[in-house]
Amino acid sequence: MTTTQLRAKLFREMNPLLDSEAALTKLLDFVKTLKSTKKQTKRERQESYVKESLTRALDEVEQAKREGRKLKTLDDFIVELEKEEAV
Repeated sequence: MTTTQLRAKLFREMNPLLDSEAALTKLLDFVKTLKSTKKQTKRERQESYVKESLTRALDEVEQAKREGRKLKTLDDFIVELEKEEAV
């Protein structure tokens, strides 16, 4: 496959994702990780993962506030985790 064909295929695959803010955010995060060419230590990867996860979580909270949606309480979240661990 030529570069042009690959680029066209990539855009066809990405097109349905362009209507979803959440999907776009995940796609951009993934592209950023691909662009990162420096080798990271395990600690650096963990720190980066935590930072990205917290940023996404805060963005979700802000969006929920704007939309007037309620999010899970910490207690509900813990119960859910405990149920998953029991399985």
